[in-house]
Amino acid sequence: TGKGRIEFVQIFAAVAIFILLIACMNFMNLATARASLRAKEIGIRKVAGAGKASLVTQFMTESVLTCLLATLASIAITWLLLPAFNQVFDKQIQLNFSQPALWYSIIVLVTVTSIIAGSYPSLFLASFKPIRILKGDTGTQSGSVVSVRKGLVMVQFALSAFLIVGMLAVSKQVNFIQNKDLGFDKQHIIYLPLEGELSVRMAAYQTALSQLS
Repeated sequence: TGKGRIEFVQIFAAVAIFILLIACMNFMNLATARASLRAKEIGIRKVAGAGKASLVTQFMTESVLTCLLATLASIAITWLLLPAFNQVFDKQIQLNFSQPALWYSIIVLVTVTSIIAGSYPSLFLASFKPIRILKGDTGTQSGSVVSVRKGLVMVQFALSAFLIVGMLAVSKQVNFIQNKDLGFDKQHIIYLPLEGELSVRMAAYQTALSQLS
C-alpha cells in the first residue's frame, strides 16, 4: 500500500486517545454508581479475611478482562468493516496480524486502558468497611465520591465539547482549502515542498529541473 501523511495519522491518534479517555471516565462512573450492588460481596469477603490488596487485584483483573473483550470486539468489527471502508474512501488499509508491532500496541493499549479505567473503582470498592456494609450503609453517596463523579462527568463533557468543536473547525478548514480560489489553475501543476537543503540550493535545483524534457 502507498504511504500517507503522518500528520493525518497523528490527528486521528489524538482523537482516538480523547475518545478512549472519555470511555475510561464513563467506566469509572458506572463502576462507582453500581458499587452498592457489590457491597455485600465485598463485606462478606472482607469478613472472611480478604485484604484490600486481594480485592484491588480482583477488580483490576475484571477491568483487564473487560478491556480484552472490548478489544477483541473492536478488532472483529474493524476486520468486517474495513473492506467497505476501503471501497468507499478508495484506500488500501489492511490489518496485518503478522506484525509484532500491532500486537505490542494492542498489549500496551489494553494495559494502560485497564489501569486508567480500573484504578479508581478498584480502590473505591476495596475501601468499603465491612461493619458499615453489613449494617446496610455502603457510603457510596458520600461527599467525596459524589464530588469525584461530578468531576469526571464535567471532564467528559469538556472533552466531548472539545472534540466536537475541533471536528467542526477542521471540517470548515478542509472545505475552505478545497474550495478556495487560488488565482491559478491547479491542473497539471506539480507541487514539491521545500524540505531539507532544497531551500538553500534552489538555484541548482531549478537548473537540474530545467534540463528535464
